[in-house]
Amino acid sequence: MNTGNLIWKDNCYGATSAIALMKGVLYSASHAHDCSDLGAFGEVTPRRYQRLLAETADSHGAAKPTLLHWFPTVNPGPPNSYYLQGPWAMANDDTDLWVGGEFTTANGQPQQGLTRYVYKATAPDVNPPEPMLAPMVTPRGTRLRWASTGRPPGTGTTRT
Repeated sequence: MNTGNLIWKDNCYGATSAIALMKGVLYSASHAHDCSDLGAFGEVTPRRYQRLLAETADSHGAAKPTLLHWFPTVNPGPPNSYYLQGPWAMANDDTDLWVGGEFTTANGQPQQGLTRYVYKATAPDVNPPEPMLAPMVTPRGTRLRWASTGRPPGTGTTRT
């Protein structure tokens, strides 16, 4: 029923420039810098921005949405950019989430103004966790080892 009553309120501070609803998740492009009201990250000095967020779209009667663990990074754009906002637009086809804007990097990789995030159920796992090798007990204690592929953190397909 459309009553015009407030259902829930997202109290992350930082202007939002775009939103997209996909599979029950509300994705937003913003320059959020304080989401402590949602039990997430708070204000820090110097100020840091999280430009892409995901939260529950159906609060099931709760007054606040739940911020989900999806924190990809895009930069605010080139230094001569007027707004230094980064992402400005979002669209999806229920499988891929497209983000457009002034940014020049996504997840630390060069990416000029347009990037795509693939829904995890449809994306191959191109960057799986590295396997842990069997623990080894030594005279000095237990030693844990794991294989390393040498890839830098944040590489591979970003999955929600």
